[in-house]
Amino acid sequence: NIVLIVLDTTRADRLSCYGYHRKTPNIDKLARGGIRFTNAYSAHPVCSPTRSSIATGKYPARLHVTAYIPGKEKPYAKLKHPVDWTKYLKMSETTYAEVLRDHGYKTFHAGKWHLGQLSPIYHGFDVIDKNLGHSAGTDDPKNDHKYTESAMAFIEENKDSLFLAVISHNTVHVVLETRKELEDKYKAKEPGSFGQDNATMAGMIESLDQSVGILMNKLEDLHLLDKTYIIFLSDNGGLKTATSNRPLRGSKSQCFEGGIRVPFIVKGPRLPRNQQVSYPVISNDIFPTMLSMAGIELMPEVHMDGISLMPLLTGEAVELERGNLFFHYPHYQSLPPHSAIRSGNWKLIEHYEDEKVELFDLSTDIGESNNLAGTQVEKRDELLQLLHDHLTEIGAQLPTPNPDYDPDRVNEGQHGTMDPEELLQPEYLNWDN
Repeated sequence: NIVLIVLDTTRADRLSCYGYHRKTPNIDKLARGGIRFTNAYSAHPVCSPTRSSIATGKYPARLHVTAYIPGKEKPYAKLKHPVDWTKYLKMSETTYAEVLRDHGYKTFHAGKWHLGQLSPIYHGFDVIDKNLGHSAGTDDPKNDHKYTESAMAFIEENKDSLFLAVISHNTVHVVLETRKELEDKYKAKEPGSFGQDNATMAGMIESLDQSVGILMNKLEDLHLLDKTYIIFLSDNGGLKTATSNRPLRGSKSQCFEGGIRVPFIVKGPRLPRNQQVSYPVISNDIFPTMLSMAGIELMPEVHMDGISLMPLLTGEAVELERGNLFFHYPHYQSLPPHSAIRSGNWKLIEHYEDEKVELFDLSTDIGESNNLAGTQVEKRDELLQLLHDHLTEIGAQLPTPNPDYDPDRVNEGQHGTMDPEELLQPEYLNWDN
């Protein structure tokens, strides 16, 4: 059995097993029972693209899902984002849920989807919790417990079958909101409203942690805990307007470490306990890792940009034959369009608007404050070429000069619209359920 828990906009050190000063005992217990990754990345610094990478095992740039759906229009900016970027997960893409379902798994999804207008039902899930957004209720404003309860009901109903249960949380995405008693608890402890000690954020994390504990207790009561793989991660890094991301630079929507470094924990049958892995991994790897967990032959022609992490999880290997990690955000959000590559401990970021290149040695500069592009010229040029070659190979879309550029109106913009073509996909029109 497999349970996937996806957080929203949560950086790793919002959990005490990653150094948070407020306790998350249930998530800590999950980490002690399995493997905690210290160099885990989302494939993109915002939600929809990373979720597409989890679903397909492909880089968002390959899928052309390169912004949150439906994105933001900046009609007078210096560059134009790709005009035909994809605002949904195409039904022609094969997802991990479809493969697992085809191999006898009962499949379930609760919570945030954010991959277009078509529900998860169209992408391999037998059962969904239809509440895909935020709750208006005060007892569970982010639906942490509601989604968990829905998943537990599904698990109990299918306890004698193989199952996949996905719990996709809204926590800790803005709007920041939590139960009043939790907020009051941390307001009494915290010296201020913002920074590392945001009381509302602390309450949200505690509520999330409680839901993880409830789920694990349910699995144990059903005698399934030792028969179930649990995968736990976030879709991108933290939002610095809500809390500080120090010592990491940047935040959600930026390819600096603060926007893409995430918590990642895996627990499961026959896996070692209380282990730590420093090898860099990425959200593309979840699909093939699930196949390995299920004993299904890998499908590299499908999950083209992901590799199975099972050798790392079992301790058979300390590193894998993958090479570099890539990130591509050809849209405006909190930064102009940019791309990045991590190669070993080196990290290069290319900014498209001003053509600036930044190069960092993460082994000594996790805060990305010392730009070595001017002194490590050979390494800069090597990584820049690797980045360009990769983007060409996968057919990535690049920003282009904007003929309507107006420096006096660059800050004007509005949210984009959904793509009407999504509902005209032949696979959708011919779907017989």
